[in-house]
Amino acid sequence: MDSLQHSAEYYASSVRVDTALTLAAFTVLYFDYSLTVTSEINWYWSPPSLSLSSFLFALSRYFGLLGPIPVFFEYVMTDFSEHRCRQFQLYHQVYAIMSQGIVAILLILRTYALYNCSKRMLIVLIGMHIGGGIQCLTAVLTGKSVLTNDTALGFKIPGCNLALTNDQGLHLALAWSAMLWFDSCIFALTFWKAIQVRREVAGGLLVTIFRDGTVYYAILVAVNVVNILTFLVTPSNSPLKGSATTLTNVLSVTLTSRLMLNLRDPSIQSRRRINGTSRHEAWTTGQFSSRMMSFRAPTVAIDTFEMSDTTGTDSSV
Repeated sequence: MDSLQHSAEYYASSVRVDTALTLAAFTVLYFDYSLTVTSEINWYWSPPSLSLSSFLFALSRYFGLLGPIPVFFEYVMTDFSEHRCRQFQLYHQVYAIMSQGIVAILLILRTYALYNCSKRMLIVLIGMHIGGGIQCLTAVLTGKSVLTNDTALGFKIPGCNLALTNDQGLHLALAWSAMLWFDSCIFALTFWKAIQVRREVAGGLLVTIFRDGTVYYAILVAVNVVNILTFLVTPSNSPLKGSATTLTNVLSVTLTSRLMLNLRDPSIQSRRRINGTSRHEAWTTGQFSSRMMSFRAPTVAIDTFEMSDTTGTDSSV
């Protein structure tokens, strides 16, 4: 009896932690949207811009905003059947994979731009993305489905039993490690480019790192590590396995949206025009302008895809 009571108390406290992390993630997601929706309207949709960058931005942003809604019901509803609960959990994992895939495409385009639209770099990045996708799908498909949970808790609970076994946690950790590997590669490539041009971009290495989004990528890598650890180190049949999944997705979407919005910030564009130096202008070669180093510069390649006709004539930014 004491053991059962201890298990019930542990399960209840784990559910509270899991729910708190999820509610914190939803708060960050929708609060940040309320802070940035005006900038989005002004910089993307006034007038409406139909381009690859705007399409990917809208897809990432609104899939990230609307996709987690079923996840919310997974945590708060108390009258779902076990099968329905497992379907919600399966949706949660599929949504996470799709969300990370969209974010990865945006990061590929941005890193491609960072390296002056190098075809070789693009091939490497696409290969990394495909390899990570194969690893992710293999890990998920070869493990026991999250629709299956053979372990009885020994006590009744309200709502869905979100516990995962160690085997399920291991396979999901392998899936997320593919995303961690991809984010780490993006982080390394971005940091290396920041070091290469630290003498050519005004403001020094620290400012260059921030402007180039390296700090943002570091946050994504750190959160991914925490998420993977929740799958690996928490006990079997614990609701804490994957408890940081929603938070990881939210931060990925939120930070990527911030990067895309900063690309079109007119105040930063004006400051760069005023403060431009010959050293910086010397680093402006290639089919698309290499001024794309700063993630806040509106001439980054994922934006110049839509205005490539003007890149050859505008060299004053």
